[in-house]
Amino acid sequence: MTQPRPDNGETAINLSIPSPGQPLNYADGESYKYRSLLEANGIAITPDALIAALGHPVSAFGAAAAHVLGDLNSHEAITALTQALSASDDLLEVEAAYALARMGESSGKDKLVTCLERQLDAYVSPPIAAGYLAQLGDPQGFSVVARAFEIETARLLACKQLFFFAPFQEKTLVNGETVDIFPLFARALRDGDVYMQSQALAQLHDLRPAAARQMLADYIVDEAPNDVLRQSAEAILAALPT
Repeated sequence: MTQPRPDNGETAINLSIPSPGQPLNYADGESYKYRSLLEANGIAITPDALIAALGHPVSAFGAAAAHVLGDLNSHEAITALTQALSASDDLLEVEAAYALARMGESSGKDKLVTCLERQLDAYVSPPIAAGYLAQLGDPQGFSVVARAFEIETARLLACKQLFFFAPFQEKTLVNGETVDIFPLFARALRDGDVYMQSQALAQLHDLRPAAARQMLADYIVDEAPNDVLRQSAEAILAALPT
């Protein structure tokens, strides 16, 4: 339900997203977040309502609607999503592109590749596009994610994409670069941002890679800023294959 209108006449945005009733896989988190945001603000999860929401004055709702239309495989939304590829908001653009790509529309993947070329300190879409391409089986955006770790405003978005490059670990790309997610995970765990650390741990929890054993051990001893994160790291470490 939307909140009451404040004194300035603008509709308040409800950003309160309930915790899921059961643990989510990391890969499902973005869809849950977007769906919950829409529902919390009175936008129905139906193709017609979502298509209408693509033009919502709150750009976050448009991006959320595009993502969920992709989840629903709503081919009736292809025309509206194609129009959104030229939106002024690059988050809406990249979400519309991913939705179209999942429906088999080449324009969607083409737009994702174009997003990789944008300035990391000016746009949110490059690391997001890299992660979406990886989910589509194309790891070409790994270098964008690695470079985004150097940008204050982009590093958290970059960290969130590491999970999706795990299937390509040690793969050599066309540009000669080798995918290696573990130095970036280690960097995230050393980051002063607690949320950055928690995002890295959430991904390692689902991946459970044996290669993370030493970095987790070091984190527990030297880096963990509180008991909650330390205990989370200890649980992951205990579950790693020997």
